[in-house]
Amino acid sequence: MKFPGPTRQSAISRLIVGPVLAALIVHRWLPSACRRTICKSAMLVVVFTRPAALGLFGMTAVIEIFVYPQAWPTHIQWAAMLLILLCRGAGTLSFDSLIERLRSRSLTSADDLNVNFSDGS
Repeated sequence: MKFPGPTRQSAISRLIVGPVLAALIVHRWLPSACRRTICKSAMLVVVFTRPAALGLFGMTAVIEIFVYPQAWPTHIQWAAMLLILLCRGAGTLSFDSLIERLRSRSLTSADDLNVNFSDGS
């Protein structure tokens, strides 16, 4: 059975940069396997959504530029979804918003404890 789509050899031959440089970029400077696992897990648990979306957006950009430049329709869809999460966040029912509410509550309670000891003159 032959699968549709590009083969590994044809994908390597279409790289903009050489295969060694592309491998260094993807595996040395952008550890995609760890990034993919950590970022997707963070987004699944809905914690640290914006940093996770930024990481996945960077990975998508590297894949689009260096690995599969002809697959831009798929990558645009992924980028659009990630940009929405990056700009708007995960929403009110996420751990991110819970952490933000707790942080703002602790900051306001710390401001309430701030007493002005000046004598007014």
